[in-house]
Amino acid sequence: MSTVDRAMTADGGEGVTPAPESTAARVIEGVEVGSGQIDSLFRLYFARFHPFLPLLDPARSPDQYYEASPLLFWAIITVAASRHRDYPRLLESLASPVSNLLWKTVQVSAAELMNIWPVQAFIILCTWPLPSNRVWTDPSFLLSNIAVSSAIQIGLHRPEHPREFLPRPSRQYVDFVVNERETSERMRTWAACNIVSRSITSDYGHGPTGPTFDWVIDQACDNGLGTFSLPDEMRHCLIIQRFCHRVTKAMMTGANGTGLPLEHDRYLQLMLLEEELNVIEQQLGNQLSGGSTSLTYQ
Repeated sequence: MSTVDRAMTADGGEGVTPAPESTAARVIEGVEVGSGQIDSLFRLYFARFHPFLPLLDPARSPDQYYEASPLLFWAIITVAASRHRDYPRLLESLASPVSNLLWKTVQVSAAELMNIWPVQAFIILCTWPLPSNRVWTDPSFLLSNIAVSSAIQIGLHRPEHPREFLPRPSRQYVDFVVNERETSERMRTWAACNIVSRSITSDYGHGPTGPTFDWVIDQACDNGLGTFSLPDEMRHCLIIQRFCHRVTKAMMTGANGTGLPLEHDRYLQLMLLEEELNVIEQQLGNQLSGGSTSLTYQ
């Protein structure tokens, strides 16, 4: 695939204003994506996909994403390529190389990487998976569980206290600090883990897996202030998914072979859940949009 020519930067002579530095072209297993293609694909991702799951920071450049995590960069490129009319064959070319990079990244523990970038990449590739011929070859269920486990391993479920999940004693433990922006990103990432994991688990007909929908998620849903604040679309979706999680848990964790609650308990639980649903409808009202519910009814 030919590289789109990058803009020439003027020499820094007197009276000459240097042109803005262009995005670097990138190559993965012989598949080259040019500067102009990358910029176009990133614009498409943040315009068409990001609003449904506002996980990433649109202010970061493609080069910054690549330096932070090649997998996250290629996840954005691949997802956008699935809808870009100008590059109809790009997704097919990238599917195998990006899949290989994904599983290479999984082999490196999140604790060793000690950042949220691979977790965000896992979430994106769960939400908009690579092409798969059959449901049984789609790794989204496995990958969503890896995302949750990796998030817990690096302490995303305690967004204000990442230092407690570092190995100690170590130089990294002593010097590690997190600013407000990073805390907010950790909160968004943990919320996205919960949203995507529950949605995919339900698609596969399974009950709740892993320690999701914890105290932090309750704070984000019920309070939503300070550390626990989220974009409105994400918070609304999280509230809906928390309710779905409670329904699934109530209907699939009975102490018998079917997992169903006993009949005389079942109706009481359904009444309580219906009351909670009415509260949610009153709480959210007309605030809901297609983006808020897309991951619930995909």
